[in-house]
Amino acid sequence: MESIEAINVLVVDDNPVNLRMLEHQLKALGVAVFTAQSGAEALKMLPKKGFAIILLDVQMPGMNGFETAEIIRNSKHSQNIPIIFITAEDRNDETVFKGYGSGAVDFLFKPVNAHILRSKVRVFVDLYRQRLLIDQDRIEAEANRKKMTEQFYELQERMKEQTCMYRVAESIHSRATLAEIVNDILMLIPRGWERSEFVRCKIWIDGKEHVAEPFEETGWKQRADIVINHENRGAIEVFYTQQLPEMERILSHEEKQILLKNIAENLSEAINKHNIASELEQTAKFLQDSEMKFRTIVENINVGILLVDSNTRILEINRQIRDWFPHIRVEEHPFCHEAVNVKLQDLPAGKSSTQKALKEGAIQEAMIEIKVNGAPAQYRVVSTPIHDAGGEVVASIVMMEDLTERMAMEKQLSQSQKLESIGQLAAGIAHEINTPAQFIGDNTRFLEQSFRDIIKILEKYAALKDAAGDGAVPQELIDELDTLIDEYDLEFLSDEIPTAIERSLVGIERVTKIVRAMKDFSHPGGDESTLFDINKAIESTVTVARNEWKYVSDLELELQENLPLTPCYPGVFNQAILNMIVNAAQAIAERRDREETKKGKIRITTRAAGDWVEIRISDTGVGIPESIRDKIFDHFFTTKSIGKGTGQGLSIAYSAIVEQHEGTIDVESEVGKGTTFIVRLPLKKNGQ
Repeated sequence: MESIEAINVLVVDDNPVNLRMLEHQLKALGVAVFTAQSGAEALKMLPKKGFAIILLDVQMPGMNGFETAEIIRNSKHSQNIPIIFITAEDRNDETVFKGYGSGAVDFLFKPVNAHILRSKVRVFVDLYRQRLLIDQDRIEAEANRKKMTEQFYELQERMKEQTCMYRVAESIHSRATLAEIVNDILMLIPRGWERSEFVRCKIWIDGKEHVAEPFEETGWKQRADIVINHENRGAIEVFYTQQLPEMERILSHEEKQILLKNIAENLSEAINKHNIASELEQTAKFLQDSEMKFRTIVENINVGILLVDSNTRILEINRQIRDWFPHIRVEEHPFCHEAVNVKLQDLPAGKSSTQKALKEGAIQEAMIEIKVNGAPAQYRVVSTPIHDAGGEVVASIVMMEDLTERMAMEKQLSQSQKLESIGQLAAGIAHEINTPAQFIGDNTRFLEQSFRDIIKILEKYAALKDAAGDGAVPQELIDELDTLIDEYDLEFLSDEIPTAIERSLVGIERVTKIVRAMKDFSHPGGDESTLFDINKAIESTVTVARNEWKYVSDLELELQENLPLTPCYPGVFNQAILNMIVNAAQAIAERRDREETKKGKIRITTRAAGDWVEIRISDTGVGIPESIRDKIFDHFFTTKSIGKGTGQGLSIAYSAIVEQHEGTIDVESEVGKGTTFIVRLPLKKNGQ
């Protein structure tokens, strides 16, 4: 892993002495300190550097700190950088409220205590460094996964080519007539090509056309001439019957062109009866070279490979299998599942993926857990059947990939993403509670003062009552009462006190709703599957996540009344819905940045649909291009820039809904219009 570069901190103060002092104190943290003496100078520096935090003086000539912070928060280059205000003003609620409203995360009051300064800055520097490390780990993991996938795919293609060439050579050697050889080649060639279901073959010999079945020619083809004694006698043409996204790469693939050329050469030699011996010799040499190349690849790839017969007995293994399972003795031809310590009774339906591949004649894939050297390890197993010229399954190639470290890293990154989400939610909830708490406090202080004023008036009324009891009320006492009523504006208090009480109750209800939603979201009912109120869970999650969406969109709920209780894992379900709401808000924010549009809309609906509960989460964001739509649930896949996502959100949602709840997630999207995620949960799970 490459080292993380120095972390940058920006200090903005119009006083050079303060700048030098703060720079000196911060360098003890091992960070690179950049300074600016005005808001304008600081804004010019932001697009050029990445900063972990900005220390911003409030009182500056020209553009003050609050105005500078507003511009920073409205810029997509800097809107996520934490800001700590530094001020010499008194610590009063108005200043603090205005600072938090401008986007601050904290305050420092002059004179600045060096220990407090470094402690607060260190927290954000450490968070920034951890985020960079997570981003770097994600990039490296994605690169490794892509490399392994490419190697895995390339090996499969070479094996298909090897098998195809071998079967062609076998046909040429064993078939009695040219017609039989041509018919075999027409059937064998598609099996050696990528996306074979779209491949058709045509052979021309001396002006005569040979096809396995009629088809319409297209422009997507590869061709190799049949040349006999330097004379062009025909050609083999391989067609793709429809346009595929990867067509350009397929048609330009050198290995396939070489394979086609070799098949054409072999067929040319078969036609030329006089050179049959030479043809067999060339075929044998090609097979020998291909086998050597194949064995080199197989021996050195970091994927375990076994060749098993139709009874699942091991015929050959590669170096990686020998390293993982040194006890295997190939000469004894053990059953493959026994050799790798797998018990059939522990597998679904009591069958291994290899047995299914041999029986069904199709590629099978499975995830299994095996004890290696006493420790559990996770393996991905892919079993590919091998067919003879007649289409019968005669053997299988079993590939095993050790995913233990990758899955552990995915789990660690998933936990990091959850912790990051919790931090963001906590900040948003604090902001949501702060606003009603502020006006509750203001109204309470108003009521406190009003009560004092009313007490003074009541005391004067009591004195008036006592005087009346004695028989005569002095005019002076009446005048004093009138003066108090005018001074404290009793009519105003009579109008405003009920309003203040009503607003305070509204604020208290708002805080209560947020706290209740936090409780429902955080402690929804344990880790076991239970009958659950989906509507209530969605409402709580929307409330908890309000700070994530309220600045970029409106959110509309249309929840079916009397929705059936649904069996699910409450905590896992809440996390999945939260991830999809945050994803919708980010998609809308991205569109607003591009097109400078007004607020978008998120719409969430629920309804019962037969034996299912259906949840639709729609947004008016950027939409998902069709080219990446099948990748959005992959681990680590993200279209966001570094620092704005780990690619885990939708992956976690997919795992929660599909794998843990036995549900489904479908996607409908139009670029530039928006996206709808359709989540369906079963009302009855298997066995219930």
